[in-house]
Amino acid sequence: MITQSCTPKTLERYRQIIKNQIKPNLGAVMIQKLRPVADFYAKLQIGGLAPRTVGDCHRLLHRALGHAATWAPSRRTSKPP
Repeated sequence: MITQSCTPKTLERYRQIIKNQIKPNLGAVMIQKLRPVADFYAKLQIGGLAPRTVGDCHRLLHRALGHAATWAPSRRTSKPP
């Protein structure tokens, strides 16, 4: 769990990124519909965010999606007999 592996300041920063960048831009997108997020990163850069902040967004989103993929139920389709 992330709260166990980072400092309180880092956790506060992650919460800021989620609240101010990720949630407003991607919060309404179903995870199955989430495709390459290069447009999201470009929008952040055009909006004037520092490269470090855009990188922080990428790292946080990458980690969250990795956890989501691990926790998601298997999407195997089986053919009826």
